[in-house]
Amino acid sequence: MKKKNLLFSTTAMLSGVLLFSSCSKTPSDEGQKIAPQEFYSSTELVVTPGHLTDTTSALPAFTADGASQTYYVDALGQYYTINGTDTSKAETPTLTFSADHDYQFQINFRDEDGQISNDEYTDESSDEDGAAIHQFFFVPVASGSVTPVTQTNDDGDKIDGYVNLTGLEDHGGLSYFYGDKGTKYPNQMIGLNGYFHVLKAGESFDMVVDLRHGIQDKFSHNYPWYDADFSSTNPDNVVDVNQPYGATDFATLFHMHVQTTN
Repeated sequence: MKKKNLLFSTTAMLSGVLLFSSCSKTPSDEGQKIAPQEFYSSTELVVTPGHLTDTTSALPAFTADGASQTYYVDALGQYYTINGTDTSKAETPTLTFSADHDYQFQINFRDEDGQISNDEYTDESSDEDGAAIHQFFFVPVASGSVTPVTQTNDDGDKIDGYVNLTGLEDHGGLSYFYGDKGTKYPNQMIGLNGYFHVLKAGESFDMVVDLRHGIQDKFSHNYPWYDADFSSTNPDNVVDVNQPYGATDFATLFHMHVQTTN
């Protein structure tokens, strides 16, 4: 099942501390107030600093040791700040990752009532749906190297997305661990929950994030988190929905800027 863009009342959203700095894709009306009934959103990102333990297991434990940062992005990749009942357009955020921490990266999709609706992606009842065919890819790319273009998703809808990506060879000096717990699949490898770690500090880059739907033989192929091949298109910018990577699940393709420090 593929979600559509949902009307999301800001009263249902958590108030968060948001840190934003310069980047791309934000229109010139940054700071423009948006009425709650006009705020279309599907995605909430929660980034929490801490430390991974028992990293030899399939699912290491994570202990938070700092405040979470919450970011809101709509179905077209536009970021927002939320302050009480005020919703305003915001610049694309810069996330700063320090080498002395690990970072839990949680992605929540919410329905029109503001309730988390991730269960569509974590369901394990079928090998042709849910956890078996969904996976986020997080692709570090050179800053300023990506431009959203019109492509066609697996429903035939025109959406703005990032295609033909060229990922950084060192993956931005980051490692990432899928941390989605399941029963049939102990690690569901979706990316709704996962952990970043800085291997090489002092880098600055963009990161494109895309959830794929219809991935073929996901668990046997073991596609890496930084794999950019999912973005390959034909000359008409139409994603081949029969390729092993499937297609963008719905119009939540977004990107952010990342800075790593010691």
